Amino acid sequence: MDRLNIGEMRKNHKEKENIRRKIEQVFRHYNKDALFEEEIYEYFTKNGLSKNEIKNLLEDALAYDIIDIGLTTVIEKEEIKTLEEIKTKKVYILKEDLSII
Repeated sequence: MDRLNIGEMRKNHKEKENIRRKIEQVFRHYNKDALFEEEIYEYFTKNGLSKNEIKNLLEDALAYDIIDIGLTTVIEKEEIKTLEEIKTKKVYILKEDLSII
């Protein structure tokens, strides 16, 4: 491997660790393994990030395999009468850091 590739690998590793650290902060704040998208946006906007920066952070975290994304059904009433009362929300799940094993 030439020096450029090693340098790029180090840069990518540092970037991944920086993103993981930011993502772990929000999960620690809520003390949960899975968070709704709204919780993540609320936390980071209160900490000075723009919506676009948060979107990019989540995209990078997905690309680096730090988090998973899914949908969950949310029913806000005890008794539902129509399908419109059933909502789906994005949920993000923090993956284990396997690089430390």
